[in-house]
Amino acid sequence: MEERKMMMEENKRIFLKCIKEGLGESPSCVEELFGCGAEDFSCFFEEGKRQSLLSLLYRSVEATITAKDEAVPVSEEWEEMVEEFLGRISREELPKTLGAYHLYAKMNEAVLTLENAGFLVCVLKGPTVGVFYEMPEYRKSGDIDLWLRDVDVFDERFEKAAAVLSGLGYQKDEKMDSLYHAGFVNNEGLEIELHIFLTGEFSNKNLNRMLENYTKELRKKPFGATEVLGYSFPTLEGEDLVFYNLLHMLHHFTTKGFGWKFICDWSMMFREKHPSVEENALFQLLEEARLLDFAEAVSLLAVNYMGLNKENVDFLISGEISDEVVSILADELFVAGELGTVDKNRMLRPEGANVFSMAKLFHLQMKKNYPKASKIFLFWIVLWPATMIRFIRNNHTIRKVSTKAVLKEAMRQGKKTKNFRLYQR
Repeated sequence: MEERKMMMEENKRIFLKCIKEGLGESPSCVEELFGCGAEDFSCFFEEGKRQSLLSLLYRSVEATITAKDEAVPVSEEWEEMVEEFLGRISREELPKTLGAYHLYAKMNEAVLTLENAGFLVCVLKGPTVGVFYEMPEYRKSGDIDLWLRDVDVFDERFEKAAAVLSGLGYQKDEKMDSLYHAGFVNNEGLEIELHIFLTGEFSNKNLNRMLENYTKELRKKPFGATEVLGYSFPTLEGEDLVFYNLLHMLHHFTTKGFGWKFICDWSMMFREKHPSVEENALFQLLEEARLLDFAEAVSLLAVNYMGLNKENVDFLISGEISDEVVSILADELFVAGELGTVDKNRMLRPEGANVFSMAKLFHLQMKKNYPKASKIFLFWIVLWPATMIRFIRNNHTIRKVSTKAVLKEAMRQGKKTKNFRLYQR
């Protein structure tokens, strides 16, 4: 059993080295792969699929097999095994790559149609980070996220934007709705999230107040433009782009978790050193949001495992986050997979392992479930039990998981979260 555990840990190390090489302009040979067998490559494939990083894994393994003559002699069986491995990735990734081209075309169509209808539209995620990769196709996107800068409530104007999407064949999907966006899907299964805010509320009041003021100022700024695959998309830029992506990461971290693709994104956004004016502006945003420690942990993951030049993120590294904490977070990324969907029990991540932290999370959930009624303090005595009943029922009927197991996992996650010093600096 101990030998098996050591083998798995070694495979994680090799996997991360492969992803690191896959991010580079010219991937180098990963010599450890020459000692790997069929079971190891099967593990690499499954992990690459879970993390949505198969295309980067392909680049590094292909570079290794190309360099085999200059490295160490290998058997014909090994070469055949690796060629089959690359073929397996190709078969898995080709439909997704073709889907990415289709998604970008549909994204362009939606943006132009909304703009022609008089809306100020900003593309979030997707091409805004894909453009930093050697090829945008290496960074897969599953849906389209659009922010309406000139709409901040679900009013008649938002309904007009929804009608525009309806004209393009998208129907409202109530299951995708939240307090900060509404979901739409077409008959091909392509999803659009139409945002009125960048992200939802967090359990930290200081961060929520900061984001409210920040968003008001951001609405006044002009958009940047991202040129990718022949399209020009209106996007955030500079410190705002980086800050938003960290918020998106935090959103996933405080719920189900996130995987190594997010760290790859962070690495690529900092592959080139940012101008000092952007560094200063980003530092001020993170300081006001009390997310400097979280940004430091993410940056150290990118430096330690993805080969990010430490000089490019020196302004984010203070020494407050220990190597042990970074290692704990690295293990978390393997457990969570791309978006934390592997373990159904991973739904809640409180700030600490105590009743008060859990109460803050459930209070936030109550506000999400009953946005209007929760504004009246006297209603809370009814809405709290209603939220708990709904939570238990959804666990049983929709998620098919035990509420006890979910709460137990939440407390376990809370113990770990304390190490990451969320909202402290």
